[in-house]
Amino acid sequence: MIPSSDTVDKTITEVINAFAQEKWAEGKEGLQDLASWYKSSGAGVETFIDLCTYIENEAVGKSGNEFIRTKIGLNLRMGAA
Repeated sequence: MIPSSDTVDKTITEVINAFAQEKWAEGKEGLQDLASWYKSSGAGVETFIDLCTYIENEAVGKSGNEFIRTKIGLNLRMGAA
């Protein structure tokens, strides 16, 4: 089931905040929820990649820590292995 746009927006904000605060597991869990919802909605992979880029940029902007980009990528790859 695809949640309301308010729920999706809230989850996006929570993921951004989690990554900005270096709460990797929490951010990854929210990102996995978003991935599931995007897949269920029929949105293309490019759309989800754009969302991930947005989340990453916002988290870096909130924290001022460019290292977050690397950390997000590493956490996602480790979870996919």
